[in-house]
This record gives sequence, C-alpha cells and structure tokens, in this order.
Amino acid sequence: MDCSDLAMGGGQASRRELLGPRPTPLRMRKDSYRLKKPPVAPPQHRPPIIIYAISPKVIHTTPGDFMSVVQRLTGAAAASSSSSSADAPLATGEVFSPAARLAVFEKAAKGAIG
Repeated sequence: MDCSDLAMGGGQASRRELLGPRPTPLRMRKDSYRLKKPPVAPPQHRPPIIIYAISPKVIHTTPGDFMSVVQRLTGAAAASSSSSSADAPLATGEVFSPAARLAVFEKAAKGAIG
C-alpha cells in the first residue's frame, strides 16, 4: 500500500502516519523566560511652540475703548454703516493694509498721550 492508496480512501486508517522516527518533543530550556512588552506610557501632551515672524504689538486700552480699538485694528466698519465691512474701503476710496491702519492708530494714540 502506498500514499496514493491512502489518499483515495483504500487504506485502513483515514489519517496519515509519520514515516520514520518521531522527532523529539519541543521543550523550553530552564534558563529561558517569556518576553513581555514594556508598559505603554500615556502620551504626553506638550503645548505647541509658537514662533513669531515679527514681535506682536501690545496695545493698552480701557474697557470702554476696547471695541473701537478692535474695529480700527481689524478694519471693521462702524455699526451704523449700511455697507458691509468688505465694501467699506472701496466706498471711501481708501485701501489700507492692517499694518498701515496700526501705524495710523499708534501715531494718533501717541499724539493724544504726549
């Protein structure tokens, strides 16, 4: 009887037997140990690092003047204006960059103080 007879079901046993001597069973050596993964540390959330291209300006104001200062610096139109803030510079014919508006405001503030 050969392997082809066993495969077709003509053999006595349905499972295939190992031919030749059996290998030695696998064992662990006495000085072996199980490897364990190190404990996972919780991720540390660091605050972002802010790098300024130019130094930020510090503007001191009173709580009553805060809204007008913000509107001057951001270029927002006055609340009583009927045009939107995007159309305000075009309506007056003047187009200023935020840096130019800041310079005009600082010049006016220094004139009022000193």
